[in-house]
Amino acid sequence: MSIGQKHYNSLKADFEKDNGWALSLQFVNHQHLVKEFLDDYPNEMNFSFKAKAITWKGFAHVQHEYDIFTIKTELHTVGDLIFYKIGKETDRKEISLDLVIEVPCRLTLPADFISYLPESIVAKTLGLKTITDFDEIVMGEFNRLAVLKPLDFAIYNSIWPCNVAGNDFHDFVSGYGYFSEIDNMYRQVRYSIALANTYAHYANRYYAHEVRQPWLHYPINFTSHDRRYLDSCTSAIHFMYVFWERLALLIFQYHQPLKVTSKNLSFANLIGAISKEQIGSKIDMTWFEQFLKSEHAKIQQMRHPLVHYKLDPHAPKGSYVPMIHEKWLKDTRNKQQLLDMEANSKALVGEIINLAEKCREGYEKTLQLIIDLKSAQKTLN
Repeated sequence: MSIGQKHYNSLKADFEKDNGWALSLQFVNHQHLVKEFLDDYPNEMNFSFKAKAITWKGFAHVQHEYDIFTIKTELHTVGDLIFYKIGKETDRKEISLDLVIEVPCRLTLPADFISYLPESIVAKTLGLKTITDFDEIVMGEFNRLAVLKPLDFAIYNSIWPCNVAGNDFHDFVSGYGYFSEIDNMYRQVRYSIALANTYAHYANRYYAHEVRQPWLHYPINFTSHDRRYLDSCTSAIHFMYVFWERLALLIFQYHQPLKVTSKNLSFANLIGAISKEQIGSKIDMTWFEQFLKSEHAKIQQMRHPLVHYKLDPHAPKGSYVPMIHEKWLKDTRNKQQLLDMEANSKALVGEIINLAEKCREGYEKTLQLIIDLKSAQKTLN
């Protein structure tokens, strides 16, 4: 069982009949196709498309199951976008467009014909196809990050018994809305790492060759892929820091130690205060204390120069890309310096992944800490 030329011809006939009715449906359903030609989408107007000509550029198909396929083709069409208001035509614009079409379909036997839903057809401009293909590559990297498992919403409701009746803040932070905020920060960490891994595949060697005129020196071989890799690492560090701040805000709604207020609230301040407060109690803060001194301290160390530039003519500290150029410009004749910078840069995403592995565990530890603190408070009362 397979797709053949007769099925391609059937699809062509469907697209070409009634002045390209199937294409008109794509324009109505997918605003991005119209935005190729109009700065503002015509929200107050109805429109249709009438094809004057369609040129096909070949067909292919992918088989997913025994009788399930996706037919793929490219076409060029010339036609009119026709705009209506209150049922009357108000404007007409001729357009010329190259499209990539994907049609999910089922092959039916013994009649041997394909069936599909027009609403399921995917139409992409070549520009959108480029973006979509790249996003699929990044999401492939995202899904391969097996060590960074998603957060479990099913355990989030474990803190509901800690809510005080009538406390709107408790009701909000224990609901799906605030979980989504925490989860989104973690997803941003994972997506930024996926971007970094994607660009890392195309990173260059910083040292490519030596130049002997006017003196022996080593030009840095630094491309946009190297820059995007480091920019993505920067984003991952930022979102990871914010993730822990979101957990701190969650804890703070249920337990507010002395000397910590909404104005000086941070993960480091809060955990430090709770640890001091709970000395001699049954609350075990060991995991948080060790994390604060090791992984969280590393996150802060990495993040600080990215946010707070150290203005020092002799030893400035800032974001990754300018700092690499700064060090290289100071001594372009030092080949080993380039090699060391390259090694440190390419190791960066691995360090970030190691730090991010604590996120899911920290999320679960945070929920348990809230429960333990509230339970201890009830015992005292």
